[in-house]
Amino acid sequence: MVQVIDGLRITRVRHVQRIKGLDAMESKMDLDSQFLIGSASGAMEERERLRAKKERLRHESEHVKAVQLREAAGLQEELRQLDEEHEQLEGKLLSLAEEAKRDDYLRMRSERQADDARERRHGFLREQGSGWSAEFQRVTDITGVSFGEGRRDAVEKVV
Repeated sequence: MVQVIDGLRITRVRHVQRIKGLDAMESKMDLDSQFLIGSASGAMEERERLRAKKERLRHESEHVKAVQLREAAGLQEELRQLDEEHEQLEGKLLSLAEEAKRDDYLRMRSERQADDARERRHGFLREQGSGWSAEFQRVTDITGVSFGEGRRDAVEKVV
């Protein structure tokens, strides 16, 4: 019986040692599980924080995109208006250039006509003057009285 009791005592010592080992393992697992729970909790909080940040950035991005699209539409409209104004001004510039050409042509034509009229008038007056000179010369030859400046009595002598 002593052997049975000694065997039981040895079994009990082994059992107690195993329980102490299991207790140590349990406390280590408790620490590990607390660490893992903390890590998991931190990871979940980080995930939630990143998800919220992603959502906020997406919302901000959509807002910025909408603002940029509105600005682009406004700039596109302004560009269209400026293009129309540019076309109108180009047309006006062309019409003014054409009008200036017409005005120059009409001015040059009227100057040319006036020059021609002056030349004709000059030629007419020169011919009339030479005709009168010839006529006076003929009268002088016929009457024998010469006409000249300062001789007012020459006409009375002829009459």
